[in-house]
Amino acid sequence: MHHSAKRPPWWLTAGVAAVVAVTAIGVVMFLRAEANQRREEAQVELAAVATHYSREIQAVCERNRLALALISSSPRIRASAERIVRGMASPEDESLVLERMAALVRIYRFGHVWLVDPSGRRLLAAGGDERDSAALRTAVGTAFRTGKATMTDLHRPSADGPPHVDFVAPLAAQEGAAPVAAIVASVSADEFLYPTIAAWPGAESTGEAMLLKRLIDGSVLISSPLRLVSDPPLTRSLPATAT
Repeated sequence: MHHSAKRPPWWLTAGVAAVVAVTAIGVVMFLRAEANQRREEAQVELAAVATHYSREIQAVCERNRLALALISSSPRIRASAERIVRGMASPEDESLVLERMAALVRIYRFGHVWLVDPSGRRLLAAGGDERDSAALRTAVGTAFRTGKATMTDLHRPSADGPPHVDFVAPLAAQEGAAPVAAIVASVSADEFLYPTIAAWPGAESTGEAMLLKRLIDGSVLISSPLRLVSDPPLTRSLPATAT
């Protein structure tokens, strides 16, 4: 005669199932809370990193702007620049302006420095040669129109040209007068930008830093880290709703 195993009471089976269900729910809630906490901590860390990089890049841009401001505020440089534009310059005028322009290349690591007239025509040049670009022409026009120093966005002057930023400082013969010339200085992204965004805070980290700029149409300018490719591309992507 076979005896079947005695089945536990239905209420005991239901109780065990309830305990298992409650335990499972508890584990899920714990994991979800832990994941949310880690996500919040990561967001705080990323915000701090973004602020750090932004301030570093802004500091470099401000240093470059002030370097040009020192030259453009010099009465001797402004007077010499005016005579160069008018075709009345002496050898001393050209030598003085070229010396200051060469100092910008040597000390501040600008790739090239130009002296231009209101039409954008190059009158003197120091450092390596660089192609013209629509972004530079716009910045030059703005500097002459407003009488204030300006800078371009990060851009390529040509399809095969390295990304860089141009700074333009207008030169007026006298305070309050219309500019008669401008100093244009270009700095490569290899010098001031990519080394900064490629240096993630910790060597053990796997995150990446990128430069983003929201544009009028909602897209952003993205610069990839230098360690991923030898020459980081510039692209426009991400919709206006991207966060």
